[in-house]
Amino acid sequence: MAVDRPAQLAGPGEEAEGTLGGNPYYRLGILGFSTIDKRYEWTTFDSVTPSAMTYRGPNLARGTHVLSLPGTFADPGLLGPNYVGKTIPICTVITIRENDRHTFDIYLTPPGESERLIDRVIYVRKSA
Repeated sequence: MAVDRPAQLAGPGEEAEGTLGGNPYYRLGILGFSTIDKRYEWTTFDSVTPSAMTYRGPNLARGTHVLSLPGTFADPGLLGPNYVGKTIPICTVITIRENDRHTFDIYLTPPGESERLIDRVIYVRKSA
């Protein structure tokens, strides 16, 4: 993905826009913590997939600076015509590097293939 403007942290989430495969791209992500399950949950909405994607991390016994949030999505053709409608495992790994700078890595695992990094974005918090 080519980001036309720097990605921004917006409170407990992120917002990014740019181009993907030559087409306009937009993503909004919301990060929350379930005090019941003691885990982080991450939901994204973007201009590529027609539905929200939700990821749920493992139960955390203690704090961490790396959040691994697995999930799945029904591929709308992002991986090519052979994958349309197939359930694809996806994992977002959020690394908190410092208070105002985080890295988001997104991995996909197509059926019968090994996991691959498909996106890496470095986010910086918006200034007031």
